[in-house]
Amino acid sequence: VRVISYGQDQTEILQLQDQFEQLQRKVKGYQTEVEDLREKELDNHYLIARSNETKHILKTIHNVSKTDATILLLGPSGVGKSTFARAVHDQSNRKKEPFIEVNCSTIPESLFESEIFGYEPGSFTGANKQGRQGLIEQADSGTLFLDEIGELPLAMQAKLLKVLQEKKIKRIGGKKENHINFRLVAATNQDLKEMVSQGKFRLDLFYRLNVIPIQIPALHERKEDIPLLIQHYLEKTNDKYQKYKKIHPSTYEVLTHYHWPGNIRELENLIERLILTIEEPIIFPEHLPQSITGQVEQPEDSTFLAIEQECVENFDLKKTLENVERQLIAKAWKKCKTTYEMAEHLGISQPTVIYKLKKYKQYL
Repeated sequence: VRVISYGQDQTEILQLQDQFEQLQRKVKGYQTEVEDLREKELDNHYLIARSNETKHILKTIHNVSKTDATILLLGPSGVGKSTFARAVHDQSNRKKEPFIEVNCSTIPESLFESEIFGYEPGSFTGANKQGRQGLIEQADSGTLFLDEIGELPLAMQAKLLKVLQEKKIKRIGGKKENHINFRLVAATNQDLKEMVSQGKFRLDLFYRLNVIPIQIPALHERKEDIPLLIQHYLEKTNDKYQKYKKIHPSTYEVLTHYHWPGNIRELENLIERLILTIEEPIIFPEHLPQSITGQVEQPEDSTFLAIEQECVENFDLKKTLENVERQLIAKAWKKCKTTYEMAEHLGISQPTVIYKLKKYKQYL
């Protein structure tokens, strides 16, 4: 009898659907960026970086960590090469897998092969009856960190080179070769090129390791990091021993200009020793060992370091400004001969100088 027809314009719906899909893609992109930034922040939470040198190292590590390229960390003893190696692992796609650290200088040469490559049951007198998995096998799917690789015996260098080339390993006394998938990070405080010329290090292994060399400077070459490192180890040690010690800004200034031949390791040990042996709640320069105070480089004007540290330690704006003002007044009092000269030096009026001198008289 009749026909009922129903129609609807789909143009608006299709446009809305297209806009919705575009928004979904944008949200997904933003989520990826946020996750990447969050991951970078979390991975670097234990690394102190204020100097340009350290920031450049962290940027390089962030760029190469997602790859499986071999990294060679270079630098003097105590600069934190193992910490940077850990950062490489934590930012890599292998971060959920094992991180195996091997100090090549601490394993006796006679035991090196069995420790690194492992052995089958009954391979030699005194061997474990069940055999033993080597350190390289333990790093399967993860990261193998060979610290002090310059101490690796020549015989082991040839075997390690073969493992790196073929990604296969055979235990002592074994007949079967097993495929091993690991990412290699090596470190040394020695000049490997010089060792190659002396015949102490294999040239082919050097080129195999020297894919991405990262030079870590000594601590005295990145002074901007020192106050933050001091604060970091101060908080860490206070928390460890349930102490509440503080370091006076003048002490920060002395420590910042010390040469630190032992680098970060020396700094960490010093902070722990001071916290445990000094009875006073605040550590002053006179509490420091003579070996440090006698070797401090005296800068022409290092007041800004004490001011900077005051800002790091204090979040009370009024108190911070007052302390900074006091330090500047005290510095000008020592440097200038008259209150008029102080006024010109500080950029304030002479009556203001007199008022400030009266205010801070006890500190001058």
